[in-house]
Amino acid sequence: MPTLALPRLALKGSDFFTHYALPFSMLIPSAVAIYCVLTHKYVSSAVPAMCIMCAVTLAVSVFFAWYQTRALRFRLFQTSSNAHENCLKVLHAMHKEHWRVHYTHADSQIVATVRGFPVTWGERVEVRFHGSDVFVNSICDPGTFFAVFSWGRNRENMNYVGDAVMTSNQSLQPTAGRSDD
Repeated sequence: MPTLALPRLALKGSDFFTHYALPFSMLIPSAVAIYCVLTHKYVSSAVPAMCIMCAVTLAVSVFFAWYQTRALRFRLFQTSSNAHENCLKVLHAMHKEHWRVHYTHADSQIVATVRGFPVTWGERVEVRFHGSDVFVNSICDPGTFFAVFSWGRNRENMNYVGDAVMTSNQSLQPTAGRSDD
């Protein structure tokens, strides 16, 4: 079975900067050290320490950039339902948990935010529908404040949406006016 390349969430403008704020800020000590070397405003005995500081902050910055980029991948749920049914299931599940839906587009995309957890600022969940496939991404909401760790909330959000689309259609059928006798 061929491997399906999963799409990544595309962030623009301030959302991009906020999402990558920690890796960007980790570059500041290296930038200051490089400036000091280029302008000859340093003590020669500090050069070895500056090299170590640059190496450490660059390594940490690269790690957090990799971690944040990895968080932008969508998770795939393959269902037997079509995009319209999956969209209804997800909207029903989001409404049930009081998530704020910010954007929905004709059975192809939903963007919602989840209430903040006491140690986070909230999460942004994006769901895309393509045929019977459902792509889910949850990241710390870059529109609120930067955060790197969600304390497991993003995984819970993706699993919640996945559970919602994997359920049967019975829960979405109207019961008023039906007679099973």
